[in-house]
Amino acid sequence: MTHKPLILVLALAVIGGGSARVVAAAPPVIVKILTGDEVVESDGSQSAIFHVEKLATNQSAAHNIAQYTLEYSDSMETVEIIEAFTRKADGKVLEVDRSKIFPQAPPGSPQVPKFTDRKQKVIVFPDVNAWDTVVCTFRRTGRPLFSGQFFSGSVFPRNLAFEDARMNITLPKAMAAHVVVESVEHQTAEGEQTITHSFLYRNPQPLPAKAEALSPWDTEPQFIISTFADYSAVATAYRQLAEAKAAVTPRIQSLADDITAGTFDRREQAHRIYDWVSEHVRYVAVWLGKGGYEPHDAASILDNGYGDCKDHVVLFEALLKAKGIGSVPVLVDANNRYHAPEVATPALFNHVISYLPEFDLYTDSTAGVAPFGILPGTEYGKPVVLATEPTALFTTLPLVTTDANEEKMQTTAQLMADGTVSGRSVTEASGPF
Repeated sequence: MTHKPLILVLALAVIGGGSARVVAAAPPVIVKILTGDEVVESDGSQSAIFHVEKLATNQSAAHNIAQYTLEYSDSMETVEIIEAFTRKADGKVLEVDRSKIFPQAPPGSPQVPKFTDRKQKVIVFPDVNAWDTVVCTFRRTGRPLFSGQFFSGSVFPRNLAFEDARMNITLPKAMAAHVVVESVEHQTAEGEQTITHSFLYRNPQPLPAKAEALSPWDTEPQFIISTFADYSAVATAYRQLAEAKAAVTPRIQSLADDITAGTFDRREQAHRIYDWVSEHVRYVAVWLGKGGYEPHDAASILDNGYGDCKDHVVLFEALLKAKGIGSVPVLVDANNRYHAPEVATPALFNHVISYLPEFDLYTDSTAGVAPFGILPGTEYGKPVVLATEPTALFTTLPLVTTDANEEKMQTTAQLMADGTVSGRSVTEASGPF
């Protein structure tokens, strides 16, 4: 979890003695201490204690750090607040009334199209002013998303001030962990049966904040640790959760036959099935337990008439299978992450689309309005893993070609004598835009 308050570094020119010197203003928020001690069991479950101390150097920053939110999955994780208090500039300690900290739904949950077991605990620190420090220690436990596997990581934006950030992760030696770091120190210490990976980061003088086109994971200091041997192992783990879900039931067979009635052209059959799924399966995010990674079965998706990206892919696969057409789930990032770390981690992916080998075609029915064979613009050029059998394929989605991505606009306008304008505009577009 990363918190990204705005950091603005100001330079103040001070004139004296016939010379000028530049003094950097203190960052609004300074992370004085951030520590984490996590222990991972052989089944992939974990327990960790985190400690955070944040100092505000002005009143606006004090307002920002006076509330701290911990989000978690109610069915997969527990979060326990061990201590929480405000340390005033004079050293006085004001304890948080922990009886007022209780689980609640994240903001907006009733209004957005999703089913979720996500909860949050909100800590409201008392009487936080400039040069006060908020302190929190909490314990988090979690069940594994993939049995026997563990993956984690943290990114440290350069526009945030960190005086001392330390994370220790201890695993059984039998769980071979792979690590990649960028501008973060990494050390290991071995016990009899365990190995501890320690990560240290300091950034006392943050850089000015700026707009970024890429994900922080593509550009910022970070560490990633994972027991997945490679991206093929990631795809295999997903396939084990998903492959049995695309079973062809009599109802699915009948529906596939109805959708494709009147044509024996296999590409046209795939096109019709894609259009049907796009139109008839409403997108609803499902974040219940392992629901972020595990789809529902095709029959229940058909019954419900809704599902998330994984559910779209499963039902599409089942209907295609009913007509003897193969398809493969494809794991991809739907946001702005374009670099695949050397260490394979499921966290690289947050979306699933389909690949039809027979036609060498990628499709994404979740988009709803994307024509058959056209992807949303944010997916082109992304690293992906195809959950093919027996060995997965790690590759990159092709870039959009200029021939397939075109927009034409023709506008005719007439200026009237009274100063008004009337006209007509026609736009023709092809491709993801």
